[in-house]
Amino acid sequence: IGVTADLRWLCPTRTCTTDPLEPVVDRALEQGLVVYLHVNSTPAWLDGRGRWYGPTGEDAVTWAGLFAQFVERFGTDVVGYEVWNEPNN
Repeated sequence: IGVTADLRWLCPTRTCTTDPLEPVVDRALEQGLVVYLHVNSTPAWLDGRGRWYGPTGEDAVTWAGLFAQFVERFGTDVVGYEVWNEPNN
């Protein structure tokens, strides 16, 4: 199954929460399903241009750190991580 991790919602600060995703991932694994995590959006505090703009420079490094929090939490319970890579503008 595909599960969306919207960083604008899950990362109100530099510390993200995975709490809303954990029961979904856990239940999928209990059912023998594989999980792909689609990570998207840019938090407003990181880039004021809007959620669909990818950060640049040092902000891109910060965004990568946010993404890393999800990899650290879910590890190989998630079969694949898809990083959103283009704006819808």
